[in-house]
Amino acid sequence: MSSSEAFTRTELIDPALKLAGWNLKDPNQVGFEIPVDGYDAEPWNGITDYCLYQPNGEVIAVVEAKRQSREPRIARTQVEH
Repeated sequence: MSSSEAFTRTELIDPALKLAGWNLKDPNQVGFEIPVDGYDAEPWNGITDYCLYQPNGEVIAVVEAKRQSREPRIARTQVEH
């Protein structure tokens, strides 16, 4: 099984979001690779993989994709910004 971030996104996260009722093609519901507050020049430090939005545009969740071999807590500092 591949452990790349792309695999994690396409084979695990995307299907889970669709199953939960999120329309990945609707930018009013799901945003991809969105800069976050505290963005700095390092892409790995200031861009989140997914933002889930309420109908009023407020971000209600941030989802970070990582290769399966990485420690999941690494993404925590990214979403704290």
